[in-house]
Amino acid sequence: MINYRLLFVFRLMTCQAYYTNHPEPSHGDRCDNHAIEAGTARAYSLLGASTTFFGVANLFVTGWAIKKLGVRAALLNSVFWPAVRLAIQNLGVVTGGAAGIMIIQASQIICIIGGPAGYLLALNSYVAEILEASERTGALGKLQGCSFLGTALAYLLGGIISDVFGILAPFQVTLALFTLSSIYVMVALPWIPPNKAVIAAPTTKLTKFFGPLKIFSPQKWVLQDGQIRKQYGTILLGIGVFLGVLATGFIPVLLQMYATDVYGFGTTENGYLISLNSFIRGIFLTSVFPHIISYGRARYSNPKHIKDCEASSNQEAEFPTEPNDLAGEVRDHDEEPLANPHLENENETFDFDLQYSRYSLLADCILTGCATFVTQGWQLYVVAILLPFASGTGSSAKGTIIQMCSPSERTDALSAITLVEMVARLTTSKNS
Repeated sequence: MINYRLLFVFRLMTCQAYYTNHPEPSHGDRCDNHAIEAGTARAYSLLGASTTFFGVANLFVTGWAIKKLGVRAALLNSVFWPAVRLAIQNLGVVTGGAAGIMIIQASQIICIIGGPAGYLLALNSYVAEILEASERTGALGKLQGCSFLGTALAYLLGGIISDVFGILAPFQVTLALFTLSSIYVMVALPWIPPNKAVIAAPTTKLTKFFGPLKIFSPQKWVLQDGQIRKQYGTILLGIGVFLGVLATGFIPVLLQMYATDVYGFGTTENGYLISLNSFIRGIFLTSVFPHIISYGRARYSNPKHIKDCEASSNQEAEFPTEPNDLAGEVRDHDEEPLANPHLENENETFDFDLQYSRYSLLADCILTGCATFVTQGWQLYVVAILLPFASGTGSSAKGTIIQMCSPSERTDALSAITLVEMVARLTTSKNS
């Protein structure tokens, strides 16, 4: 809701600042001025760059907080501080002019302590801790789907609330929502203690803080015949996610630009277009995606793998002979390779999750290519409806990587994939 309205707010503030030193026009829209438009674009671009930069830093801070304080404390921290940021931004909107823009820009530094990137990571980590392996990928998709549903409502309600109650109202509503979320996390969610294996790990403070980057280094696995083999699955998965986001992340922006430049869509039509796309994407991820993952795993599962995992606890655990036989426990990347202990309730393979990531990217490619045949404005709405049915690549990738790593590395693995997505999205935005 706020990101959608900030561009409009910056335009009004830039307009106010401009006419403190320039004469008012005699007629027409007083803010329809090239200097004002350039100042608005400059302020909004700076806001986007700072949000991305501070968001990347917030990923590392949140990952450290999850390991040190526990996932609920990290989630509460990631939800509370955005409420503080919103309170400061409310002050900036009330102040207006150049001073108001500076207040809003300065408030973004709070994103280092807590922000959207952090609370999404904390939510994903919370789900990974409380759910069984068979439910994690579907639940990660549901979380992402709820985020898209919120985006769809924000595009619709943000403008309505602003028109009815004034430009400050969306900021006040968002502040109230963050405050309620903080209370809910503190009161309703159970506390999960920090992972003792992570705390006891002999690492330096710098290594612990930048642990997510370590996930992409080669892993050493011991095969049944005693041979040591390096596996590059995590780095290859990270490259695939980066290229996938790089190829498809520009689509929402491109839809708006194409609709505006070619078919004359205005602000309202663009709002409906992106809201429809986000709404369908959210419905697909929350309702359809989990069932596809469950059904696909049941059809694609390896009977031999399941039989081996269900072996009696009195039997001596055997070493895995193939990468797909290892669902969760691998060795730290820089340590000596060790035999894999028997998996605890990790009877899922990531075979189908990888297959889903592959074919969802292919479907995204095909559907995006079909958009080139659009000849009328209403057909863009059809494209906006069809594109979400290729969603779920990011969720399936997260579900895959947390199975490729040990339980103590799940937070770092989720941080690593989220970091890759953010960098790819930033690169896509620059290129588009």
